[in-house]
Amino acid sequence: MNPALMDIERIVKRGLRSLRNCLWDDPECYWPQEGEQNGLPERNLSIHVGHRFLADGWIVFAEPSFPGRTDRRIDFMALKRGVLVTAECKQLDMSDRSAQFAHDIRGLKSFRLTKAWNNKEYQAPKVTRRIGVLLANTWSFEVQHWWKGSNHVLLPDGRSGPGWKALRTELRKFDEPGCSVFGVEWLNRPSETDEPDFWALYAMFEL
Repeated sequence: MNPALMDIERIVKRGLRSLRNCLWDDPECYWPQEGEQNGLPERNLSIHVGHRFLADGWIVFAEPSFPGRTDRRIDFMALKRGVLVTAECKQLDMSDRSAQFAHDIRGLKSFRLTKAWNNKEYQAPKVTRRIGVLLANTWSFEVQHWWKGSNHVLLPDGRSGPGWKALRTELRKFDEPGCSVFGVEWLNRPSETDEPDFWALYAMFEL
């Protein structure tokens, strides 16, 4: 197992468990959305996971822009000792979101720190390693089962269309052992309740 990815996974899982605590476990737990099976906005994923990076000594920024592209951003970045983590988050229950996620993955590959402010007194931090992180949530058993699998040759059961195919294509690029970690965290109450299942999905990979 890749030690750097294991360290990032530890931080991510702590963040997702923090979210679960706020949704279900804390005495003041709260579901912030109305509507039957209304999805949880992905910003909740980035808030809790980003906070765990901060607690672990990383510097963290929300929505940093691409060099020369102030109109294009990623969800958040974390930086520590030359390691740059770039992250994208999505609700993953519709084909259009899967297409957007595929686009986001391609963006993570091309993201770099801006050097627009470099001068004699200041230089942007030097990056020696880049790691991409994907975070998502879903109500679908089929999607979470597919996500945590060892390869992504097939589509999730019951899913089709260009969006899912595009996401499959991007994920397959990281299926080699040691190059990535895919996992799932359950965000729901214990199974004896009548609440529908709800999962957080995560992945991290070398860029």
